[in-house]
Amino acid sequence: IAPTDLREIFPGYSKAAIDLLSSMLIYDPDQRISAAEALMHSFFKEEPLPCDLSLIPIISSKPNREVNYETLLEDPLSFDMMEQLYKVVGI
Repeated sequence: IAPTDLREIFPGYSKAAIDLLSSMLIYDPDQRISAAEALMHSFFKEEPLPCDLSLIPIISSKPNREVNYETLLEDPLSFDMMEQLYKVVGI
């Protein structure tokens, strides 16, 4: 089976985005990009650059719940952080 050209599936994505996605989808874990390597990928240095979370509009299915950005950033592995992140992206 020939590899799928991700540029056809994701037209308009940058070369860096396609490269990162391709690197993450490699089946062999010894050849696949690690999480640490992925975070250092050039994709994350492209425009638009990251911004302060407080500048991102909050779209939530539960409008009465407030997002605590400090909790969100304190412990990146906490369940509460994931819940807060889902609130930020509106899940």
